Amino acid sequence: MMKEENGETDIDYISMDEEKIENLITTFGQKRLKGKPVKMVYQSSRYTPVIQNPDGTTTQLVNKKAFHVFSDQDIKIFNADNMDLFYNYEDYFYEVPEVCKPQNCGMISSDFYAINAGKVYSIYGMSSNSGMLGYAKPGMYEVHSDMVMSYYGVMLFDKTTSTFYNTSSSGSSMNLFSEDSEGGISPTNMDVDMIRMLVRKEGNPSTAFAVMKNKNKDEHYVFDMSYSMASYPIVDIDTVPVHCEMPEAKVMGTSLYASCIYYSKKEADGDVLKVYKNVKIDNRESELKRFPGEEIVYIVNATSRYGAPADEVFNHLVVLTNSAAGWKLYRFNVIGQTPEIETEPVFVYSGKGTAGYVMLRN
Repeated sequence: MMKEENGETDIDYISMDEEKIENLITTFGQKRLKGKPVKMVYQSSRYTPVIQNPDGTTTQLVNKKAFHVFSDQDIKIFNADNMDLFYNYEDYFYEVPEVCKPQNCGMISSDFYAINAGKVYSIYGMSSNSGMLGYAKPGMYEVHSDMVMSYYGVMLFDKTTSTFYNTSSSGSSMNLFSEDSEGGISPTNMDVDMIRMLVRKEGNPSTAFAVMKNKNKDEHYVFDMSYSMASYPIVDIDTVPVHCEMPEAKVMGTSLYASCIYYSKKEADGDVLKVYKNVKIDNRESELKRFPGEEIVYIVNATSRYGAPADEVFNHLVVLTNSAAGWKLYRFNVIGQTPEIETEPVFVYSGKGTAGYVMLRN
């Protein structure tokens, strides 16, 4: 659980048996990150940082576990076994960017991707590396902070040209997608802006929903995306009915199984969790749960790891909220492969500070 207190980011840790360690970073003697939480990634193996020895020499470590932690003003990489610091922001890049604006990070297989100040960076995990981010992919682009990873690369959206791009951890260029052989809308120089791109499943292909706004008129769309290398990525485009609230929502999430987008709506007495069903019916939006006195800040559908024992299998909608009393994390059972949830939470956790992101280390 990433949280902010007094302008700095720390982490609260909760084990599956509900053991809680507050302020993981400072508890283990490290300095908090400056700024508010953005995202963190757990790398379970094969991290190979280079550390400085007291005598001035360096040693490359092998097969380490790591936490890559991003705030909106800072980056730190920690040893996931003992919270020793591997890298600060200034040490994490071969060429330190002039603007420190971390926006996103993610890992798939052994490949790591990051976005800082609209530029894309990567670590190719199948070759010898120092665990540092290489040079930014070249080009006059500024990508949206959302990205979709697959086993062959990452899909991004350039805000300057309204163009979908893909690149790989081993590649040095931003690549265009193929055009549709059947004459569908081009993924290049589009007449839409991106609001959010919500990852559904990662793999080959990876799938996502992209919520888009027409540049020339008050019209919104949901793009159904399928990403596999450079093939045409747009599966379907649906126009959102004008009376729908979802495109204006500050916080969105999606389902791993159902065709829907979860979102929050602010009301006078607290936020409401709602769902937009991506199906061609009139009444697409419905209320799922009210959170009196609380603000919803993050929504994600989380499931148990592949091959988990029967008594550990779960499919939860995770909702993170803030209030004057601190943060709360709710885990709701999802009903089958539908958008619906059981409104009584299975677990509720709470803590101090203003939360911004939760990661399941599954």
